Amino acid sequence: MSERLARVRDRLAQARLDALIVNGAANLRYLTGFTGSNGVAITSAAKQAVFLTDFRYREQAELEIDGAFARRIVAQDLLSEIAAATPAGRVGFDEATTTVAGLHKLKPRSTDGWSLSRAVASSRTFASSRTRPKSNALPAPQRSSTASTSGS
Repeated sequence: MSERLARVRDRLAQARLDALIVNGAANLRYLTGFTGSNGVAITSAAKQAVFLTDFRYREQAELEIDGAFARRIVAQDLLSEIAAATPAGRVGFDEATTTVAGLHKLKPRSTDGWSLSRAVASSRTFASSRTRPKSNALPAPQRSSTASTSGS
């Protein structure tokens, strides 16, 4: 897993981001190994890596989270803990897994002078093509470019 974290940090540097907030089940599993349904990882280009979850996942986090991540069990307000754990600077997030409501709640909690920026890619895209299985999904149906009309 640590090599995945190293790839994410390389991409952070390329995207000129100081940190990345990682949420969403697929992203968390890829980066940290966590298979639970409630958690957030924060990694910085400066080698900080923190995983946050609530008390229900204490044992699971201890068993599954990559050793490169510090683990914090949050007592009440996850958003405040995310804000406290996020270093100053440009902070990326995955717009596919971060709600607008979550961003509005998180932004005012920032006291360390960081700003949120959409990440250039989600953490899933940091995996090489060799580590990601190919999709067996069918292609999406094509929409017709002409409007259909019914005649009488």
